[in-house]
Amino acid sequence: MKIKAVLFDFDGTLVDIGSYIDWRSARKAVAGIYVGYGVPARTIMKYSGIVTLYVKMYDELGRIFPPSKVLEVQREASRAVEEYELVALSRSAPMPGCLEVLRWIKGRGTRVGVISLNGEKVACRALESTGMAGYIDALFSRDSPGRPKPYPDHIVSCLGVLGCRPGESIMVGDSTSDITAGKSAGVLPVGVSTGGYLAEELAEAGAYRVIGGLSELPRLIEELEGSIAHDGHERGARNRPL
Repeated sequence: MKIKAVLFDFDGTLVDIGSYIDWRSARKAVAGIYVGYGVPARTIMKYSGIVTLYVKMYDELGRIFPPSKVLEVQREASRAVEEYELVALSRSAPMPGCLEVLRWIKGRGTRVGVISLNGEKVACRALESTGMAGYIDALFSRDSPGRPKPYPDHIVSCLGVLGCRPGESIMVGDSTSDITAGKSAGVLPVGVSTGGYLAEELAEAGAYRVIGGLSELPRLIEELEGSIAHDGHERGARNRPL
């Protein structure tokens, strides 16, 4: 198996910005937008976290509005979240080992994509300020066309931009939505336990392997290329400690 593309989640995988976001206030602002468009409070109450709320609203709003209106509402919600992300931006920092791993991946000619649930403005500024921008070939944020993770839309589109096939690509992320999206898109999902999910949760979601940090990724890539056939990411021992 030759790895030609590595796709990364952003917050919690490449950079830490979420630790500094006022999620409670952000969720309240976004919930107010949805209520203003007629979404019942009982529907909003089903989704406690702002990320889950935002993603699930694609389906919930789709029951009320045509697709064009759904996109309009979601853009407004995204802008509301972005205000809180921008406040936290100055405190963001690369995750340990991030720059070294990106340098190693690009040095071997592998394409790199970022699939983020953050807004595009925030992701671009963070990539620039942390010195990562030069290593990234394609960026898809929650503002990009299509539905965000855990839907596979952005991964599929990113691979199209990179010119790579799912069977020669991996998706690395710290959340179950990264793993779900990767599996749905047909890429090999790799969990990294640097965010808010346990290694056991990432494994249960279907991660082929869970690593403790990005510094372990080069070894895994070399292992995949040297000994493991990728066939629906079911062959080989899963979630072995590295």
